[in-house]
Formats: sequence, C-alpha cells, structure tokens
Amino acid sequence: MPRRTSSSWSPPGAAGLELPFVGRRRETAYLRAEIAAGRSIVITGAFGVGRTALVVESARQLALEWSFLFSGFDVGSAGELGDKLSRRRREDPRRQALVLDDVAKVTPQRVEAARRLRERYRVIAIVEAFVPEAQQAALASALWARPPLQLGCLDRAATLKYFEACSRRLGLGWGPGEARGMARAVAGFPLGMREAVVSELRRRLGCRPQPRT
Repeated sequence: MPRRTSSSWSPPGAAGLELPFVGRRRETAYLRAEIAAGRSIVITGAFGVGRTALVVESARQLALEWSFLFSGFDVGSAGELGDKLSRRRREDPRRQALVLDDVAKVTPQRVEAARRLRERYRVIAIVEAFVPEAQQAALASALWARPPLQLGCLDRAATLKYFEACSRRLGLGWGPGEARGMARAVAGFPLGMREAVVSELRRRLGCRPQPRT
C-alpha cells in the first residue's frame, strides 16, 4: 500500500499554490452528467493519480448549484454525516453531494451504510485501487452507481500543458525543451508532476525538507 512520505513536503508558500488542473475533460464531463442525472459515482485508481483532484475540479465547475462535503468513510459516522449534510442543507440552498475520500476497505457494514446514505444524498466514493474488484462492485451496487470509473495517468499532451502552465504561472522560465523533458520524465503521473514543480521551487528557494518529528 503506497504511503505518503516526506517527499510530499512543500517549500514555504507552496502549499497554498493553485497548480493547474489539466486534461480529464471526459472524466469531469462524466461526473457532471452522472450527478445531474441523480446517480452516485465510484472512482478508483492508484494513489497519486488524481482521483480527489478530479472531484475537486468537478466541484469547482458545479459550485453554483452544488456543495460538496469531503469526508472519510466510517460506518459509525454514517449517521453523523447525514446530520451534517442536513444542517448544511438548511444553511446552504445548493444541492448537497457527499464525497467519501480514500475508501480503503469495503465491508458488509460499509455497504449497508452506503446504501442508507444513497437514499438521501448524491455520493461520490473514492476507492483505493487495492480494494478487490468484487468489493468495489458491491459498493457501486449499493450506491446504484455505474461500474467504478478507473483513472490512469495523463497523456503526454496534457502533461506538457501542465508544465507549460506552471512555468507561466510561477515564472519558472522553462523553455519548450525543458518542459518536454519533464513531461517525459514523469510519464503522466499527476503526483509526480506536482512533485517535479515543488522540487524546482525547493531548489530555487534553497529550501530543504524538514525532518519529521
């Protein structure tokens, strides 16, 4: 199971950077269509491939009509999540969507909890790739969702567009050759793309990762 390590450390100011979202037009269109049609969604893929980023971007595009609540998925908290969404509904006139992030295990109890949540809310479940396909299918069935949307890496064109956009936005001054070289090196892996930019910022700022305590 992949783990988050100190390599994801960001130099001062980098955490608040809004790095560009590129590609995924088909996937964001799919999410918008499914939500508009009243269906819940299951998304899976390897750690770092951009599952949560995809949902965040879709939430941004739907912000006029929808409010997204991101949460972990604990059977004991299903009722609490329902209460929180009910309160938000009273305070926010937009329709409510619940995002269950980093679902690492699907048990019969969680399937039942998902079924109860689906009866009242639009649910987007982001499932870890190592969860067995049969468990992913059981969760999708409980949510009345289509088969899980499987995310992979980005294509070369989208990856190149990312580095070009970062260069402009951050004033990095990368030439076409440098951007193409970085695109080849990361092979379209979204987390690797972000780490490449953060690494360049570290180098230019003369920063070193702080040891974990």
